[in-house]
Formats: sequence, C-alpha cells, structure tokens
Amino acid sequence: MSEIERKELVKKHPLIKHLIKEYLGADEFMNSSKRYCLWIPTKEVKLAYSIPELEKRFEKCKKFRLASKKAATRKKAATPHEFDEKKYEESDSIVIPQTGSERREYIPIGFLGPNTVVSNATRVIYNAKPYLFAIISSKFHFIWVKAVAGRLKTDMQYSNTICYNTFPFPDISETQKMELEKHVYHVLGEREAHSEKTLAQLYDPDKMPDGLREAHHQLDLAVERCYRIKPFESDEERLEYLFKLYGQMIEAEKSKGTLFESAAKVKRKRYERNLRKLLALSAENEVVEFKEAKMQFDKNKLGEYFSALSNEANLKGVNQAWIIFGVKNDRKVVGTIINETQINEYKMSCHSILAHAFPLK
Repeated sequence: MSEIERKELVKKHPLIKHLIKEYLGADEFMNSSKRYCLWIPTKEVKLAYSIPELEKRFEKCKKFRLASKKAATRKKAATPHEFDEKKYEESDSIVIPQTGSERREYIPIGFLGPNTVVSNATRVIYNAKPYLFAIISSKFHFIWVKAVAGRLKTDMQYSNTICYNTFPFPDISETQKMELEKHVYHVLGEREAHSEKTLAQLYDPDKMPDGLREAHHQLDLAVERCYRIKPFESDEERLEYLFKLYGQMIEAEKSKGTLFESAAKVKRKRYERNLRKLLALSAENEVVEFKEAKMQFDKNKLGEYFSALSNEANLKGVNQAWIIFGVKNDRKVVGTIINETQINEYKMSCHSILAHAFPLK
C-alpha cells in the first residue's frame, strides 16, 4: 500500500498501526520511495479480520491464489493474510539489492530497522554486525561478485549461495572489527551529508561525491589489511588472491568431509538434468557449445567463447549460455580431466580478458 493509504488506514483504525510495516524492494531502496505491507502474526489474525478494509484485501489475495495454476499457490489461499514466503525477522539487518549494475564501483547496501519487510528483489542479513557492512560494501567483495555472480542481461544477480556464502574472508580480531566499523560510520556519514540524493544517485560512478568515494577508498584499504599488509597492485591480483583462498577453503571442507553435502547433491542432480537436455539437442547453437577438452583448454579461447556466448544470450533474451567440457561436437561424451582448480584459473583468466575487452567507464 502507499503512504497515503497507510495514513488513512491508521487514522481510521489506530489499533492496527503495528500490523503495517514498510515494504522494501530494490527499487524502493535505491530510489528512496515508500511502500507498505501488512504483516499479520498468528496472535493478531482475529484483530486483522475484524477490520473490513483488511478483510477485503485478504479476500482479493485468496481469489488471486485460487486462480493460480500452481498447486502450492492454491494451497496458500487458505491463509491469504500471510506472505507466500515468510522470511521476515523482527531485528536489525543489512539489505543488499539482488540486481546490480557493473557500472558501479561499489555495491550499495544499507542498514534496516526491525519494522521493514523486504521483498525477493533484495537479499538480507538479519542480526548483522556493523563490520559486516564494511566487508560486503568493499571493493574486494565487489570484485568477487563480478567474477562469480549470475547475470540478467548485463546486470549482476547477487546470490546468497554463489556470492555471499562462497566469499573467502579471514578470521579477524575484535580490534580489526572495530577498525572496519569506524570506516562504516564514515561512509554512512558521507551519505547523510548528501541526504537529498538517492542511493542510485550517490553510487552513480559519474556523480559519486568525492567525500563518499574517499570514505569507501579508506574502507577498502582497511578491508585489504585484513587479508595482508602488502598492498595489492590491481583488481586482477585481488581476484587471483581470492580464488587461492577459495581453493584452500574448499580443500579444508573436503578434508572434514563436510563440503556442502546436501547442497552438492541437489546441484549435481540439476546439472545432470541440464546435461541430458543439452545432449538431446540436434546440434550446437548460438548459446550452446560442446568442447572435447580431454586434457586442457586454451584460456584465451575460453574467454572469447564466454564473450561470444554472453552476447548471443543477451541478443536472444535468455539468462544462460553453456560451454560443456568433455563432449565432442557430435555430442559424444568423451570425458575430461579438467578439475575445479583449473576452472578457477579459467575464471581468473576470463575476468582479465573481458575486463580489457569491455572496460568499465
């Protein structure tokens, strides 16, 4: 509901003020617009249905869900006062837009209070410590996200499983955490100095205020010191360092026998399904390439294929393109010895190739 609708409803029924919470998606977050929603705890269901305006909204939701082709959605029609997915927690949090532009130099994130419900257009970390803000909004993390995130056309898709859970970060001391938090407050202070501007405006690389840019730069230096004292000379060096840490992290998990076992099984089944579909194609096409690669594969060629396939995917309006190793052009499976370490090296190489071919401006 809008700000006007919220005010009118609360004015008429002040007892339900606590049932109306701010509803935040990526657009609201980046452009400082306001929307609201109803969040009805179990103990307040009777009160909510006693309000005619709310009951009318619930009835509309019920009809909408019953008309769905999905059985799971139709089942939710029995509780039209509830969200389909209940992820809200009544606590402070950090919010991250799901979709982000590579034009930016940083990921714009923010703190939220306990009365905000976020949409699926954002990612949220509940009960987050302030120093975590520094890590996620750092250049180090942004470089990682650019390398591993999925894409919707040319925009990055921030994922908890791919971007956040996999990000290698060392254990740090309480002193280091306090140092990071100091820089977080400097960044927030610079934002507040330009409170008339939206986050979209503040983080436009062509319009970013000098003070905010410098505050982020100092935060970056503090985050980098958590990794090592010696300064990094380039983004390529930073990414290479991260992939080495990621490899160490994976090996450590393997040695414990705890390498995301359940998630790995689900992922393996999904890959197997996708592979069967791709092998069933009559031939390669603009977004599917089969490569034998039994022993190795030229990194420069891989970068060129990535570039070509991503361009074709964009032109066709599809979200994915595929290179399948260990399969000949006639779709005969021959296998490959390419391992995860080599794949990470390929990722590193491709990042460099694409960064030089399509520099950010």
